[in-house]
Amino acid sequence: MVRGLVSGGRLGHWVRQPEVNTALTVYILVVGVVYQTVLRGLVPVAGWGRMADDILHGLVPLRALGF
Repeated sequence: MVRGLVSGGRLGHWVRQPEVNTALTVYILVVGVVYQTVLRGLVPVAGWGRMADDILHGLVPLRALGF
């Protein structure tokens, strides 16, 4: 159902606009930079939480930069 929602219709059209893609990429990069420079280490995280933290705030911004 979600796939159909994104691929067709208003949401799909909105997501495919270059301005929206640029804005989302910039937002993800800003969150990654702020987290890595200011917020990392303020709350101790261990185990699976640490892995999820690294993926969300490390790999996702790098992937967005590659996009």
